[in-house]
Amino acid sequence: QASSKMEGRSEAISKVCGMIEQNLILIGATGVEDKLQESVPEVLTSLRNAGIVVWVLTGDKQETAVSIGYSSQMYSRDTNLLYIRTSGYEETQRRLLELLESTSTGQMHKQALIINGCSMSYVLHPQLRGLFIRLCQTCQTVICCRVTPIQKSQIVSTIKEELKVMTLAVGDGANDVSMLRQANIGIGIAGREGTQAVMASDFAVERFEMLRKLVLVHGHWTYHRIADFILFFFYKNIMFVALEFFYQFFNGFSGNFPQEEFMIITFNTFWTTPGTLVSFTLNQYGGSRDEILADPAVYKHGRHDLTVNKKNFFPPTFGGGVPCRNRVCHPYDVQLGQ
Repeated sequence: QASSKMEGRSEAISKVCGMIEQNLILIGATGVEDKLQESVPEVLTSLRNAGIVVWVLTGDKQETAVSIGYSSQMYSRDTNLLYIRTSGYEETQRRLLELLESTSTGQMHKQALIINGCSMSYVLHPQLRGLFIRLCQTCQTVICCRVTPIQKSQIVSTIKEELKVMTLAVGDGANDVSMLRQANIGIGIAGREGTQAVMASDFAVERFEMLRKLVLVHGHWTYHRIADFILFFFYKNIMFVALEFFYQFFNGFSGNFPQEEFMIITFNTFWTTPGTLVSFTLNQYGGSRDEILADPAVYKHGRHDLTVNKKNFFPPTFGGGVPCRNRVCHPYDVQLGQ
């Protein structure tokens, strides 16, 4: 009768429960253990050693989120924990300014930021997100607890817009789908919470420990392969076009080619493609898998664009026209010299 009432249903149910739950003897209780997978602390440590900033976005309550941070070794007992637990716009603004005044900006300190979902709805305001980002840049890690799926997506979007960085999201449930789609790269973990995260992600792994090999090893190798391919692509095409360009000065701009037609057709198929395929497939950039996993700092080589930049791009790329000029003009220079 209490559950079927149209008005005052919750009060009636509470009253009935109070009448029933009297003089009871507690025999036992059951619970579900939500523990971390194997090698989670080691994986997170390797990612941080590689220069990757790790954030935790969870729907758990604050106490559980802080405990997860300790168990996953995201921070230690001597780490200074900064809390933002506000319930209004002005209160959130005062708290952000207070934390910024007590912390020197521009450098990272041994501290972590803990913020709940209610406060997150205010720090994502356009006028406060700048202060929030400045505070986060001084922390080793940030833990956002009691956040909704849409807030997870908004946090990732804010990081992308304010810091202009690449973001990678990892999730295993349906509540992580919006976050995975918003990030530049989404990785879904196939677990007991369904396959929604896997279906919405760019990559899928079976266990969290596989994330270290996927990011540090294959991510490092793939970056160098793509970088070398881009440099080689520009070099070979500039060399091919420059040869024809300089040749036109000696054939009256008739449009004739210095190579046989067979060479032009097979230039990309037989003469340039096989070498690149063999090199990119067999070459282990930066060391073998075990060497990279032992020294995750090698991953910083790609994060700082040490392979593809102006210094490494323009000299070797446009330098491909120099041997073409010598190949075409040198015989005429020798003939004129005689």
